[in-house]
Amino acid sequence: MNDNLTAVKANATALSNQAKDVVEDAANAVAAPVADKVKELQKDGYAAIDKAADTYHDVQERTVKAGARAAVATDAFVQENPWRSTFIAGVIGVLAGVIITRR
Repeated sequence: MNDNLTAVKANATALSNQAKDVVEDAANAVAAPVADKVKELQKDGYAAIDKAADTYHDVQERTVKAGARAAVATDAFVQENPWRSTFIAGVIGVLAGVIITRR
């Protein structure tokens, strides 16, 4: 009787180990494609971040260059037309004063 109990325990342990192996194999079969997809998405995400950073730096560089060109053009206009520049600045000042006093 004791031998039967030992054999049943051995069979139960063997079946338990086989079930664990089946579950582990199934998990690996499902997990591998998911892990590959996650790695692919992560790679695509990093590429998108790098592209956005490059675009940001390009826009920032173009903005600085445009600002510098605008400053040079404004300086040239003021140098060539000092009275017209003074008149334009005065008109803008009066308009700003009118707008501020209405509030």
